[in-house]
Amino acid sequence: MSSTTQKCADMLCHRNGVLKCSRCKGADPETFYCSPECQKSDWRWHKKFCGKQAYVFDVELLGSSNPKITRKVAVPSWYTFKQFHFVLQYIFGPWQNCHLHTFSFLKELGNQRIRSDFSIRKEILLELCHEGDVEYVSQNWFDEREVKLSDVYEEDGRLRSKIMVNGNFAPLLYEYDFGDGWEHKITFVKSELARAARPLVKEAVGCGPVEDSGGIQGWNKVKEAFAATQPTTEQLERRQWAREVSGLEERYNPLAEPDVIVMNYEGRWENHEEGYREDERRRTAF
Repeated sequence: MSSTTQKCADMLCHRNGVLKCSRCKGADPETFYCSPECQKSDWRWHKKFCGKQAYVFDVELLGSSNPKITRKVAVPSWYTFKQFHFVLQYIFGPWQNCHLHTFSFLKELGNQRIRSDFSIRKEILLELCHEGDVEYVSQNWFDEREVKLSDVYEEDGRLRSKIMVNGNFAPLLYEYDFGDGWEHKITFVKSELARAARPLVKEAVGCGPVEDSGGIQGWNKVKEAFAATQPTTEQLERRQWAREVSGLEERYNPLAEPDVIVMNYEGRWENHEEGYREDERRRTAF
């Protein structure tokens, strides 16, 4: 695409851009402006990510099938693991940040759930969560609020050496809701120039389960209820329950694919993040 067809990055301007931001050289897409005036006007927003890195992750909800629930997301490198938790809540919505969670870097992690495999859990290289959220933490525990993604994924990251296995990043397990036991396998894909000061979803397959649906088996029953052409009374009740829990009521459809364009709407992530932070403030007030 030639530079003359690029639109000016200033949201108030609708002209074509011809001037390229030199610090964003190599980004996809690159940033263009129609004039020095528009570049100056946009700088207060653009400077938040200009020339900085984002990390691309593949995330899989272990045990999910038909379809396998996956996400690919670019996350700002300066985010803490607490913020990464918020990102995962957002991209797997309708997660609603109402249960405990933990991050665990493990020596090895396949594509099957590991809740009962304590031999693997003993191999925790680095564990991150909020102090007090987990009754027993490993000796390699750190507070997720005080560790940035760059602390483990940058070459000079202060904790990088802890999560390297045979020259590669150890797989990361994010577990949410210790009752239902939702396990997410997180794989580092690459580092790239950030295109926003917020997470950007690149791919999304499969609707995220509703809260308290009873783990993978319970979630499959929810999908079966919505797929039934002649639903039983129990399936009709399950449909109604899922709609209420999702907060979307009649619009909720667990068989529908998530819309990446909607997920990346300007301001949508920020509204959800503020909601998550308010949840945290209420929780710690008691």
